Amino acid sequence: MRIRLLSKRTSYFLVLLAIIEAILIISWFRTGTPIDYAEDGLGFAIWGFRSPSFYPVSWVSVRGAGSLVPFAPTSFVWSWEQAGLSMLALGNPVVEEALTFFLVMYLQGTFTYLLTKEIVGGKNLAPIIAALAYILSPYIMIYPWKRFLISEILFSALLPIVAYLFYRGLTSGMTLRYSSLIAIATFLFGFSFGQPPLVLTLWVFLFLMTLFSLILGYDMSSTLKMFALSFVLFILTGAYWILPYIGSYKTAIGLASAQYLYNQLMQGIPPFFGIRLIYPTSPEIVGYNLVYLWGSYYSSMPITISTFLIPVVAFSSVVFQRRRGVSLMAVIAIIGLFLIFGTSPPTGSLYIFLVSHVWLLKLWGNSVMEDAGYIAALPFAVLLGIGAASLSEHIRGRFRKYGTQVAAVFLGSLVILDLVLLPIPMWTGAVFTDINGPTHSPFKLYPDARAQIPQYYQQANEYLSSNTEENYRILVLPFVNYGNGIAYNLSGTPYAGGSRWALFPSTISIYGSDLGEPVDSLSRLVPELLVNNPGSFATLLQMLGVKYIVVVPTIPEGNSVLTNNILSNYSNFTLPITPIRGMFSQLKIYTVADPLPMVFAVGNISAGKNVSDVIRLLEDGSFNPHTLALVNVSGISITGNTPEITYTFTPMGYYIVKVSGAKGPFLLVLNQNYDSSWRLARGDLNVFQQLLDKNEYEHVEVDGYMNGWLISSGANGIYTIYNIQNDFGILGELISLFSVMLLIFLLVRGDTISLSLRRRESVTNENNCINKIQLKQ
Repeated sequence: MRIRLLSKRTSYFLVLLAIIEAILIISWFRTGTPIDYAEDGLGFAIWGFRSPSFYPVSWVSVRGAGSLVPFAPTSFVWSWEQAGLSMLALGNPVVEEALTFFLVMYLQGTFTYLLTKEIVGGKNLAPIIAALAYILSPYIMIYPWKRFLISEILFSALLPIVAYLFYRGLTSGMTLRYSSLIAIATFLFGFSFGQPPLVLTLWVFLFLMTLFSLILGYDMSSTLKMFALSFVLFILTGAYWILPYIGSYKTAIGLASAQYLYNQLMQGIPPFFGIRLIYPTSPEIVGYNLVYLWGSYYSSMPITISTFLIPVVAFSSVVFQRRRGVSLMAVIAIIGLFLIFGTSPPTGSLYIFLVSHVWLLKLWGNSVMEDAGYIAALPFAVLLGIGAASLSEHIRGRFRKYGTQVAAVFLGSLVILDLVLLPIPMWTGAVFTDINGPTHSPFKLYPDARAQIPQYYQQANEYLSSNTEENYRILVLPFVNYGNGIAYNLSGTPYAGGSRWALFPSTISIYGSDLGEPVDSLSRLVPELLVNNPGSFATLLQMLGVKYIVVVPTIPEGNSVLTNNILSNYSNFTLPITPIRGMFSQLKIYTVADPLPMVFAVGNISAGKNVSDVIRLLEDGSFNPHTLALVNVSGISITGNTPEITYTFTPMGYYIVKVSGAKGPFLLVLNQNYDSSWRLARGDLNVFQQLLDKNEYEHVEVDGYMNGWLISSGANGIYTIYNIQNDFGILGELISLFSVMLLIFLLVRGDTISLSLRRRESVTNENNCINKIQLKQ
């Protein structure tokens, strides 16, 4: 494969880009501490978030007693990439973050440069300005960086890569080659799609490129082939995160996943980028308003002028450059502005009408997703670069005597206003702020974004993860009553936003979501029982499989629902809860006696019981989950012996269970949230056998939330408990890996194979000619 990307001028630009990004990185990390604010800061601070695995279980036990989260399947490639970055950084989180962010911005700039260069030809000024305009655009400053979501950060680099490769495929006619490169790129950046709306954003962008390429007269065959091949190969290389959702179809978790995707696609906020640049004083949502975040600086005259300059200079490119590529970018930019402007004037009425009648726009809802802004941000940057270069050439030709000087003043003013003053928080590092403010100077670091997680959390993680002789869960206390998603240390400085449980990624917590809310009705009962009925509280923890209670000193006084000394009088508990003393500084860790294992058997079954019955029996103190199972169906009440159970959890995410000593019917139980995607099969089945299994055993809900299967009398032997959705995930990983390896082989050896085929065809034609001549003779 020979794809020439670099010229001598391009090489000079890449060096310039590296210098500019080094300045940004040095500014961001000049305190020598990692950027730990927001949930994704944890991914760099604690190793547990970046432990790579070939078989990440789609059904994960991170939230509650097991659930599906979109990031789980999409993290397959990213976990390995981040592990590699950590190795390059020698395990230093500051170096790792700096290296990651440098690479992201380098890809942003390089491929925006190449896309612009492909559109305007050999000229170099426009691509340079376009690249810097994209890296430093207000939209990129706010959404990937200020929000500090790794999926958004990666997508901001993926989009210009895909846009360049797609446009290159259109213009060169080499559709298979460039669609293959797009598929490989989306495979490597698959974690972007952990934010589901970004899938829609990517394909809306490519659909717009395809549609308007056809309208503007690009070759129809190449254009349609490019789009179709890109889509098919995207599905194949993205099978590792697409198939788990297909596997969940018609299951409870599948419906929950669909609801999650729907909610994600329907939510929205008023836009920041686009028309807001023309009317910078328009009201915006609190937390994403420049004035709210960085004060009156953004209502000053220079910034007002800079916001007027962007659309004026950008759309002047259409006047000075009569190229189809420029027109293509302009049309997409206008569509992107319309989408992110949403229901706001002056086009709000039209938008509402279209939302009511066009299915695709319905996915964005009445107020547009912030993620649609990428559709405008990239072409806007390209147009700004082309417009700036075209205007400077026009000025130089118009002012014959001092044309060069006037053009230089114009370019210098544009660069200072739109690439320095407007994105000044990017240059100073002030872009990393608290999730919701407050207002502070755009010239100073926000100190709370760089507070480090105390070392004793890492020590506790190492201890807890070293005690994994079997799967278990933890409960993190105290419970809190605030809504901004930031955890606090003793000095009141926030770090690594999110819940207390998220600080222990090597473990499984019974609580989930960013604020640590319970995810099922039994978990909701924990605070009440802890305060009012300590004995039943311990029983509930046993039932939920909680082995450790971790009390963390992270909540400022006045925000705690439960104080840190609740467990100090642990003699009140009817079951032993024992403190581990003097090991973790200000953390306190307690052990819970005899929690239920992940897989167990019960011989005594009481039928027709729902969650309310379970809660009532827990509060009465008359329920022992080790000896009695409550099921939600009638007619299967059993009193008998409990067989012996041994089990192993395989790296591919299923359980092999050995049953012995069974003398009558019993219930085999999996201590995970009930869902029909969990299956039981007789024998030791591999993943492919599981996919073909007939699922013969009756599946029931146990104790209000667990999975259970009724086993008939005397059924000793080997069983497999598996999750069909997880199997689809493993199958998807194999399909993705095979597809990527095949595409790489074809790209590397494609020219050789084509040459060999042409030679073989030539020899065949020559032999045919010889045979014809001989026949005539």
